[in-house]
Amino acid sequence: DGTTELIGVIEAVNKKDPKGRNLEFDNEDRELLEGLCVYTASALTTSMAFKATASSYRTVELAPAEQTPAPRQRVASQAKEEGPQQKDSKASRAVPMPFNKDMSEVCNNDIVCAVDKMDYGAELLDWGFSTIGKSDAELSRYIHPVFNAFDLMQDFRISETTLGSFTHQVAQGYFQNPFHSYAHAWTVLQACVHMVYQLGPLANDVMAKVDVLSLFVAAICHDLGHPGTNNMFQQKICSPLALLYNDESILENHHAASCFKLLCSSPDVNILSSLSKTEFRTVRRFICSGILSTDMSRHERDLARLRAHLATPLTKASEEDRQLTVSSLLHAADLSNPARKPDLAESWARLLADEMKLQAQKEEEAGVDVS
Repeated sequence: DGTTELIGVIEAVNKKDPKGRNLEFDNEDRELLEGLCVYTASALTTSMAFKATASSYRTVELAPAEQTPAPRQRVASQAKEEGPQQKDSKASRAVPMPFNKDMSEVCNNDIVCAVDKMDYGAELLDWGFSTIGKSDAELSRYIHPVFNAFDLMQDFRISETTLGSFTHQVAQGYFQNPFHSYAHAWTVLQACVHMVYQLGPLANDVMAKVDVLSLFVAAICHDLGHPGTNNMFQQKICSPLALLYNDESILENHHAASCFKLLCSSPDVNILSSLSKTEFRTVRRFICSGILSTDMSRHERDLARLRAHLATPLTKASEEDRQLTVSSLLHAADLSNPARKPDLAESWARLLADEMKLQAQKEEEAGVDVS
């Protein structure tokens, strides 16, 4: 209509019935195509933004010794008008992180998924598993079977009460968005569980046991506090988060910070309390880098890092390779919906389209360009 920039055209032709006869497209087809356009437009826009800045883009990797935990880190709250109403959550002050003695042997235990310990959680190993329509409580009950199956509770001395409290607080930290919700977080976690399970013994070639803990925590927290609008929207309106993170991976930085703000808020939810200071720094770095990898503006860079290993396989002996493995698994899980069964993929596409429509309304209200 001339009011927005045209970045691509999708043409749908030749709809046929089982007997090969031509059919007209109906409203359901149009809605499905709209969902596909949302996915495609998002990918194209991200790709163009990356190429525009690629020449000056520079990545700086901090050495482990240079990083320190930030248990008292403050996170700016999202303005109420920028997202749906958030669920009530218990406010707590940050407390010092208790560090224990070295657990290096435990951190390097073999990665094994004991299906017999999963009980009802075994359905998470089915790629057709759907979180849509499940309540927060229904989803949260899967956390114990998952951690039990991989012996994370035993190896890292996580009590059932602490794990349950942590998961409950994470659920409270998600907004009631159509797409970026607690159900989406569990879809990503389920995909991570499924992929590690499918790797089988190969997982031990590229990951340490503590990396599985990092991956699962990053997965369930990767969109914590998501306001239902994307990074571009935050930049357009100069939101508090955009100002705080200088327009760099705005939401992803917010999610990572929110994750550790929660973990450091009380011993009752701190599932990392058994780690030594050195191990905590590693886990914190892996969780943060994993969550940051879900920013699509980093996609090409991280993909290039993976391609570099086509000739040189990833190895557990390299901490950098382990970090890349965790980030790659989480990023793949976050983008896994189109690879699901058609009906499930379509359901998630419609939810994403609904969320984008809500963002468009907010953009009109704010008087900025509509995505």
